[in-house]
Amino acid sequence: MPPAKPPSGVRSAPLIRTSQTSPTAESHPTLRNILADDPNITLLEREDFVLMWATRILGKLKEGYDSSPPMYCKTFSLDMIILKGDEIDLRLRSLQNGNISQIQNDNLRSLAVLIYEAYTKEKSIGYDKLRKCRSHLPDKLKKCVEKCGYATVDEVLEKLDSFSGKQPKRRSNSKHAASGANRSSDRTLKSHEPDAPLPSRPAFSSAAEVSNALAEASAARRVVEHTTLKPTSIPPTTPIRELSILLIGESGVGKSTLINMFALCSRFSELREIPLANMSWPTPVHFAFDGVNVSTKGAGTKISGGSDTQVSQDYRFDYTLDGSPIRVCVIDTPGMGDTRGLEKDAENMRNIIRHLSQYRALHGVCFLLKPNDSRFTVFLKYCIEELLKHFHKNILDNVVIGFTHIRGTRYKPGDTLPSLRSYFSSNGISLPLERETLYCFDSEIVRLATLCSQNVGLITNEMCSVSAESWHKTREELARMFEYISKLTPHNVKETVDFNVTLRVSEELVRKLPELLADLETEKEEMEKVKCRLEDLQKDKQLLEDKVRVQKAIFEQSELPYPELRCKICNKMCYKSSSTPTNKYKKLVGKEKATFKRKLIDFISSIVNPGFCWKCQHTESNHEIVLIEKSVCERIIENKDVKEEIDRCSTQEERIRIMLCKSEERIDSYNRACATINKALQVCRQFLVENSIIDPRQQLKNIQQRLEEARRHAAYGDADSTADIQKDMRYYESMIAAPSGNSATSKIPVEMVQNCIEVLKGDKFIGEIVSQIASREGNSTQRPTQTSR
Repeated sequence: MPPAKPPSGVRSAPLIRTSQTSPTAESHPTLRNILADDPNITLLEREDFVLMWATRILGKLKEGYDSSPPMYCKTFSLDMIILKGDEIDLRLRSLQNGNISQIQNDNLRSLAVLIYEAYTKEKSIGYDKLRKCRSHLPDKLKKCVEKCGYATVDEVLEKLDSFSGKQPKRRSNSKHAASGANRSSDRTLKSHEPDAPLPSRPAFSSAAEVSNALAEASAARRVVEHTTLKPTSIPPTTPIRELSILLIGESGVGKSTLINMFALCSRFSELREIPLANMSWPTPVHFAFDGVNVSTKGAGTKISGGSDTQVSQDYRFDYTLDGSPIRVCVIDTPGMGDTRGLEKDAENMRNIIRHLSQYRALHGVCFLLKPNDSRFTVFLKYCIEELLKHFHKNILDNVVIGFTHIRGTRYKPGDTLPSLRSYFSSNGISLPLERETLYCFDSEIVRLATLCSQNVGLITNEMCSVSAESWHKTREELARMFEYISKLTPHNVKETVDFNVTLRVSEELVRKLPELLADLETEKEEMEKVKCRLEDLQKDKQLLEDKVRVQKAIFEQSELPYPELRCKICNKMCYKSSSTPTNKYKKLVGKEKATFKRKLIDFISSIVNPGFCWKCQHTESNHEIVLIEKSVCERIIENKDVKEEIDRCSTQEERIRIMLCKSEERIDSYNRACATINKALQVCRQFLVENSIIDPRQQLKNIQQRLEEARRHAAYGDADSTADIQKDMRYYESMIAAPSGNSATSKIPVEMVQNCIEVLKGDKFIGEIVSQIASREGNSTQRPTQTSR
């Protein structure tokens, strides 16, 4: 069957299928069938035809990457790619958990192998052998295969587009047959007789050759740098102006690699000065290139999906900017969005604030984002919200946005910028997204220098040209960013640290005080019942000794010896673990807990009705791990103070009167405590609303979206995260429902909140619990030894 004519535009929208019949092998040929359709096709036609199909396949992959949720193809071959009508079917599937960058690398390697097989008709050789065999390919295909080893999907598409001025026309079998007699037999493709391929360019043999190629590439570009940023050497003890810049962003965005670029620019002003054979880096470098794992010493084991940076670290680099010496302190931080769960993100955020407490001022905060995330995921929104939530509102005056891996978008912010504008606008974040706050970085020279020291034979002239461009562009952007940040009023870090402590205590109290208030109300009701019984006693002159002891509801909780799987709807215990004690379960982290929970769910999973519990008939997702058993029991209690006074009384009537007075005093104490809690709740809620960069109503919508994404794709690592997100939802619902006690013109100062906290500490009912909360949150942002800077 001849293939349908390809569409004129490779990246156009996919054609709509007109046939609704079930697919068959006859109606849906594979790419191998299509390529074998005409054995008399010329080599030139075959080369153009392979390029056309490679372009269409990459276009289809890019559509999948840009969809929401992302779709991907784990691997593909000539037999797996099917043509349905005019549409390619790559059997894409939804990306539930994984690194999209690694998947793109794998797809490009599969494409490189596919190009070789499609052109030579040889059997699959595997990507590792392809590096030795690609010399048999024509120049265009060879360059495309080389590009697949290190470039992005967009860059390979751009290279393919540059090869084809227009799409080749595919001829039918009949036409070939008619003209076949006039075609010489040696024009037929044979895998052992390539059509005079160009010899492959010999690899670089030394770092010196690569250095010369970099210098030539830099000179060939005729780059005129407008930057005044130069390296300098200043003794550490010399007094000098210092800029402190905080780098924050998602895990894997490239913070650590950018810091290596900072170091490179602080030591060298020309590419030829860089010692490629023996370059040392402040942070470890590790990446995969052309099937080879490249890493520097100290890189260690990378945590899958986790942040490379585990604790905040300072790096100081000296420059000359506009002729004046300047020291830049870059603060590298753990990445947000760690796959080890929301608890790890919260811990990282506390560590960042704790680390900042050693500074007096912070000159700039650089949010790092990837340039081509057009979907601007719910998860990325969560990372930004979590970071902004812990800083004082005026930190926005010192925020800039940096885009990494920018080479693939021609050193522009790409599709992320319009999505970012829309997000900031809808959430009321007043940060102008203009040239002075937007910066584009690329650290390709870091990768090339590391690769050069370990496997120089993999480097090509094109890579040197790309690295030279990356070097000059990033130097200019760094100089521009340093110049802008140096003119800003430094942010008072003490404001953020003190504010963050008060904010965290307030947030914890808003979550905890309603529960304490409910307990006090219950105790108050019990005491009012006691008072009513005493009044009855006083009227009826009954014996006091029979009624001294009263029955009271006591709330108790105890730790279960083994974790239980309990239904959140009916509160039924559906399964109890007998192999892992509770104390051992508490030591599990992240995915270990998720695996443990999955094992328990497997025991309750219904065979007849998959996805539901066979005991309680509710869905598996409505079950949670329970370690604490709460119970309410009725107990006979006796007030010792009251009993001593009763024992000193001579008459029964006097005893009743004393007990009535004590009960009334107790009720008054409960009333005062409840009033104090209600006032504190009102103050804390309004303080949180006033100091929230994002409106609580918008935050609730964002959390609802995050919950939906967590349920659909398990994108947060820890299976118990949905329960944490639901707690956040209830928290913001209470914030929205609570009435505001102050007028629109008044504002809650930090001192007022701190005063409320001190009053709560002194309450005899809840003072101890509030003191523990304040102490815990205060200690989480204090360093053992503080240094003023």
